[in-house]
Amino acid sequence: MFFDKSSAVKALLLQSKYCKLVLLDKFNDVKEGDIFGSPNEDDFKDNAQGILQDGGIGNEGSHHLVRPGGVSQNVYLTSSVTDLSKFIGMEVEVWGETFAGEQAGWLMDVGRVKVLDTTIAAPSTDSATAK
Repeated sequence: MFFDKSSAVKALLLQSKYCKLVLLDKFNDVKEGDIFGSPNEDDFKDNAQGILQDGGIGNEGSHHLVRPGGVSQNVYLTSSVTDLSKFIGMEVEVWGETFAGEQAGWLMDVGRVKVLDTTIAAPSTDSATAK
């Protein structure tokens, strides 16, 4: 029996690429009501709710929650428990521990995330459009 090494390698690469795509698709399948991180909200004393956006302030936080009331109400977030980037643009409730920030008014290390709405628009932070 003749074994074509080149064809076998191509088939393996194609199968590997397909499996990665399937895994990435499953990884990004975030639904309302999903909980990530700790299953127990009682593990944390602090919680906040808002629209998760990319970026911290200065060197503090990798993401932030946009909440009604403008920039002063933002909660700056970091997490070693879950990848916050998969919740960008979604309304979430987070639980964690608050730390003193030098620039952030509220800096939280997130240990639990609950997805509340996957299709919500961030509240306007433009005070000129506020009525």
